[in-house]
Formats: sequence, C-alpha cells, structure tokens
Amino acid sequence: MSATGMPAARAEFLTRRLPWLALALVVMACIANRCYWYAPETAYRGYSPVGWVYVHEHPAEFSKNWQNGTENYDRSAVMWVYLLAYRLAGIEAEHLVYFIIALEIVGLAWSYVRITQTLIDDAPASLAVVVAMLAVASSIRNVSLSRFGTPFFEGQFYTFAEIARNMAVLACLRGRWLKSAGWLSLATVNHVILGAIGSAFVAAVALVRWRGGERRDILRGAALLLLVGGAWLALFYQPGALYADPVPDAVWHTWARFFNYHWFPWHNGVFTAEHQRWLLPFLSMLAAAALCWLHPATRPPRYGREMMAGMAMLAAMTVFAVIISEQRVSTTLIKLALHRGADMMLTFALVYAVALWWRALVTLPAWRASAAAYLVLAASWSAGVASAALAVHGALAPPSARRDRYRWWLVATLPVLVALAYVVSGHGKPWLSEGYSGLAPLLGRPLLAVPLLLAVLVMLAARAGSAWRAPLLTLCVALACTGWIQRDVPHFAVEGRAYLDVQRWARANTPTGALFFADPTIFYGWSDYSRRASFGNLRDWTHRWAYNSRRDWWQQGVERLALLGLKVDPYLKRTDGAQRLTRDVRTRFYRADDAWRQRMASDWGVDYFVLRRKPAHRSQLPVVYQNQGFVVLAARAP
Repeated sequence: MSATGMPAARAEFLTRRLPWLALALVVMACIANRCYWYAPETAYRGYSPVGWVYVHEHPAEFSKNWQNGTENYDRSAVMWVYLLAYRLAGIEAEHLVYFIIALEIVGLAWSYVRITQTLIDDAPASLAVVVAMLAVASSIRNVSLSRFGTPFFEGQFYTFAEIARNMAVLACLRGRWLKSAGWLSLATVNHVILGAIGSAFVAAVALVRWRGGERRDILRGAALLLLVGGAWLALFYQPGALYADPVPDAVWHTWARFFNYHWFPWHNGVFTAEHQRWLLPFLSMLAAAALCWLHPATRPPRYGREMMAGMAMLAAMTVFAVIISEQRVSTTLIKLALHRGADMMLTFALVYAVALWWRALVTLPAWRASAAAYLVLAASWSAGVASAALAVHGALAPPSARRDRYRWWLVATLPVLVALAYVVSGHGKPWLSEGYSGLAPLLGRPLLAVPLLLAVLVMLAARAGSAWRAPLLTLCVALACTGWIQRDVPHFAVEGRAYLDVQRWARANTPTGALFFADPTIFYGWSDYSRRASFGNLRDWTHRWAYNSRRDWWQQGVERLALLGLKVDPYLKRTDGAQRLTRDVRTRFYRADDAWRQRMASDWGVDYFVLRRKPAHRSQLPVVYQNQGFVVLAARAP
C-alpha cells in the first residue's frame, strides 16, 4: 500500500504515468488540429514559410510581386532549414512545415515542464503537466500587452525563440552560464528581439549572482553570446536598414498607428477601451503569481532573488516601451516592441499561479477545491479570465502566521482595487466580458456542463481521499484543453479552403510569371500556394513599409491605393478609420467596371482578378475558374 492508502500500482499509475499520458494526448491533439487547419489558414492569411521559400528561390517568377515583408525571413536560423531542405533534398516547405509545427508544440510543452520542475520545489508530475497543457493548448497566456497571440504554432521562428529563451533562463538559474549563453544565442539567431529580451532577464540574474563566485563563468557566457549574436547581426542586418528612416517621421508615426496591432498598446486601447481584455487579466495573473510567493506553503520560492530581479527587468523594459510608443523620439525603438517583455513575465507568472491553485486543490475542503478547479478550466478557455477570480480565491485562505496576514490580504486585493478604479472612471461597464467574469464563453453549451461535472467529481473524490484530486484535475484540464483546441478554428475556415483551391488552380493552370490582383481586403494570402505574383493588398500598401521605413514602398502603396480612387489622409483622423478604409476599398474594387480592369492590365500588367462571389460584381470578362467562394476573371478576353 502507498502512503495515500491505495494500492502501490494504482498510486504509481495515477501520480506518474497518467499525467504524461494526458500531456501526450493533448500535444497530439494540438498537432493534429494545427496541421489540419494550416493550409486553408495560410492560404488566406499568408505571411508563411510556404510561400517565402519559393519566392526566395525563384525570384525571376516574382518580378512583379509586391514585397510584403517575408524577405526578412532569411534572418532567422530555423527558416534556413526550409531553404536547405528545398535546395539539397527537394523537400518543399508546404510539406516540411507540418514537421516543424510538431517540433514547436513538443518543444514548448517540454520547456514548460522543465520550468515548473525548476521553479517549484518538489513539483509533482501532475502540476508540471497541467502547466504545459495550459501553455500549449489554451489561451490563458493570451493577455500580453503587445497583443502577440499565444500560443502561435505556424512553423516560423517565434516559438523556437521562446523555447530557447526559456531553456536559457533555466540554465542560468542553475549556474550553467555557458549553456545559458548557448540557448540565448539560439534564441537570438531565430529572433533577435526575443533573444535580446531573454538576454536582459539573464543579465538581471547575473547581477544577483555576480558576487557569488560565478563571475568568471558569467563573463565566459557573455563573451559567447556577444560573439554569436554580433556575428549574426553583422551577417544579416545592415546598419542602414536598422537605423535609417527614409519615410518622414511625421508620416511614419501617423500611418503606423493606423494599421499596426502591436507597437502602440496605449493607442490600441490596451489600457483604456479594451483594458478588460488585456490589462486586467495581465495584472491579475501577476497578482496570482505574487500570492504564490507570499503563501507560507510555497514561500520563499526557489531562486526567489534571481526571479524577482529578472521580472523587475522585464517590467522596467515594458514600462519603458509603452512610454516610448507614445513619444515621437525614435521609430527604431518603437519597432523593437520591447513591451514584449510582458510576454515573458506571463511565462513565469503562469507557473506560479497554477502552483497557487494546485495547493488549494490538494489541501482545501472539497467545495473550495471545486472552485479552484472551475477557475482553471475557465482560464483555459478564455484568455486569462480566471486569473482575477483566482487571486481573490487565494485571499480566502490567509496564512496562519499572523505576521504575514496583512501582506497577504494587501496583494490579494490588488486586482479588486484595479477593477474598482476602472468602474469609478466609467470603464467598467462590460461585466459579462471575458476579462471580468468569463461568463460569455463559459455559457456556451459545449462547456457549460464541464465545471458542473468537475465539481461533482471532486466532491465524490473527497470521500475517497484527496489522492484522487490531482489525477481528476489533470484529466479535466486535458479535456478542457482538447475542447479549446477544437474550438480554435479560424473564423475564415470555409472561405480559406475555397481560397486554397483557387491558389492551387492558379499554380496548375496559369503561366509562372502571371500577376494576380486578388481582393485587396484579404490580408495577406495569395502567393503561398499559388506560387504566382500578387499585386498586393490594402495592408501591404498602407503598412508593410512601416517595418523597414522604405520611402519607395510607401509611395508605391499610395499610388496603388489611388488606383481605386482613394487616399488615406481623410481616414487617419478617425478612430474607426482602418475599418472604414477597408470597407471603402472593398466597395470600390467590386464596383469597378471592365474598362478599369483592362486599364489595370495594360498599365500594370495584371493578368487575372480574384473576387469573392459575394458581394456581387458585374463583368463581361471571361471567368476562367470559380468555386463556392471565389471567381477568377481573365484580364483580357481570349
């Protein structure tokens, strides 16, 4: 018999084997879902390695193609895997990408398991597995101030840089500075900015350890990182491309805010109009992590001083970046988007927050254990929903030591005070939004029964002993994550499949140098599976140049938008200007007559037009292909 009173074989299965089996099933479900939807999603959204490899290797066929930013992909090491596979073995990116996606998901899950085992003393397998499942198969971390979506499995470089950065932090905490530098170098050669943010965290840890006899190893690691990072920058980044801003600053600052989703958190409403979607869950997650630090069962946390220094560095970087985004000081600093440091803060906050409710699950009475389990299920479905309630829930169990009670309650009430401040200021009306209660997604029929079922299971398990609670929660989180995976379907899935069919038709039935003018309100897809040149789209014309500040791209974008009889300036003054411009571009494109299309053919070399079946259009030009979603017109009559 085990210490819990159940047979040893059963205890072995429940505590050691069942969690890993659950994680394996969730990871496989995540891989299957991403691979199933990847092609139609990429065909619609573009900006993928699938199209980039072919454009990179066959530039002559894309001499008329609008450059949309993927030309920078060769600055990432993992993207060279696609190139080398294509050059040396003839393996096309549209096949290899599925293997790369699987590596992303497995690698990220493993990195979170290792983080949990490193930061939490005697972390049980179930705790590490639940953290990993939530990291790769839920939207609990999708509350970043930079609004970069997570998890992000697209066969690109972001996730690989995150994995390497996570492993670098773990190595430095254990005093393995050369290994940490190696991981940071890997992060840097995949994504320079993410590598730099990770380096800042490690530098803060190094300052804490500087007087602890590790100075020589720290210097060796720093030398290795500087050598690799400096060589990569010298090889792939030209100083003129990094620091020159040929587009006038006034134009850049005005236009960049118009369509950008990440660089300007204040302008984008992260702290104001959409605070309940981003800021409140973010602060609540941090508060829940702080509660874990303050509770006597988990305090003092392992590597507490180092983690505090690293988190402080990330917080300072985030505050600096938010301030800079509202100043017209440097476009380069804005492009760096250093407030992505908040993303890394969420990495560690997730571990601490889950450890908090894990303690509640295994030690509290059954009804409160049920409440804790319900909260984590809510969080797994709706971006950070439960973190605010989680922090308040933690306050219901103040520590027994009277000297700690004041500090415990003070930190526990911070989310409540933040929420009240927003209510007083008139921003707290959407009570049913995800950020406050999580009721909107949880009232859906597929999930409504899950927390109720879980509560019954936990109550029943209380009679059988608390040893059943962790396995039950692990299975329920796996169930919730699997449900989230199935729900994580692109809203344009049906249209995406139709668009994919159009691209495959174009690839098989049109000349390699053909130029297509597709509906300019579809961002950014076309060339990925068609392997044909694109005339560009609205975001290409009005925003893609903001990343490199090229004046010629900006001027060409203005010129192409003018072909539809539109100028951007009147829309820049409106808060809903981007939506209105998108609507008007769509209207002009579909109301254009055949005379306009033939001018586009003669003046710009357009060979085909790709239109949605709805809205309706009128044309006498030959229809060379159509399906349930799209129509392809030849620009010239045969």
